[in-house]
Amino acid sequence: MGDAVMMAATELSSQRIPWDEEKWLMGIAVGTWFIAAVLIGDYRGRVPSNDNLYVQMVLGPVFIACVDTTVTWAVATVLATIGYTWLVSHAVIDSQWVMDGLGTDDLSPQLEIAVASLIIMPCWRGMAAKLRFAR
Repeated sequence: MGDAVMMAATELSSQRIPWDEEKWLMGIAVGTWFIAAVLIGDYRGRVPSNDNLYVQMVLGPVFIACVDTTVTWAVATVLATIGYTWLVSHAVIDSQWVMDGLGTDDLSPQLEIAVASLIIMPCWRGMAAKLRFAR
């Protein structure tokens, strides 16, 4: 539930996308995040662990949760890109929200949100892991 709220909040933080388009983009972002997290096994409810003893003992579950979240982000971003491509190709949303400014130094609104989620979600998961698992 917390992941969905944080992904939705990240989506809604962009003021560059109108609401009638945002609901589709937010649905894809939240849905693909959930699919990726389930496929990777993020919601097993166990303490995040690593086979590397040094990482496990010195850095602990908070660091491992943050690293695991970046893997979830990578998978979710690929799935979301497929979803955005479908939305644009079927004229559900305007392509400017996904593709605008790609040939310049500016990020498209949706790419900006994807980069923001790369920053926000590991922090969120790290805090959650600290509260749940760290001693």
